[in-house]
Amino acid sequence: MSWRLAESLEALSAEVRAIWPNATIWTIGDAAHRATASDHNPTGLGVVTAIDIMDFGGVKIKRIARRVKKSKHPALKYCITNRRIFSVKYADQGWRPYTGSNPHTSHVHVSVGVGPDGWSTGPYDDTSPWRIKRRKRRRVLREGDKGRAVKRLQRRLNKDDPGPRDLGVDGRFGPLTAKRVRQAQHRHHLVVDGVVGPLTWKALS
Repeated sequence: MSWRLAESLEALSAEVRAIWPNATIWTIGDAAHRATASDHNPTGLGVVTAIDIMDFGGVKIKRIARRVKKSKHPALKYCITNRRIFSVKYADQGWRPYTGSNPHTSHVHVSVGVGPDGWSTGPYDDTSPWRIKRRKRRRVLREGDKGRAVKRLQRRLNKDDPGPRDLGVDGRFGPLTAKRVRQAQHRHHLVVDGVVGPLTWKALS
């Protein structure tokens, strides 16, 4: 039987391979899959609506799973990895324990569309971006700096410690911003130097 991969999964595969060119991605199921109802099997229209992204070659499957969940992609049905499942149908419950026979500890499984496994319909050909990408390294900031990165910092500081001491978001790293940075560093048990490096950005994220 001829088959094709859902276009949303072609898009996801392309994003993964843009980061990890040698990524191993499984599509159509093997004999074991064919003996069950599985999105790895072609639907009646010959569309495979699931992929498995393996953790070989440095691929970060935990990060992919987080990004897939966060994407709110129109085609997403569910995602499984490391004994957990996130399903759009139960999105309000977040990640839930997965008790299937395959714990998915060496790969992340992504299914798209709607409906029972093996018979998905709906927006599985939606090619909206999944936004699986490398994190940009945050700029190191210190007193005297200006610009959008400082505005982002000021918003993070307000969110980290909201209240009547909220900073004005003016993009200027002045004495008040420096004071709030030192207070945040103390709160998060970091070196209190007023310089916003990777650890401070991470604490404020």
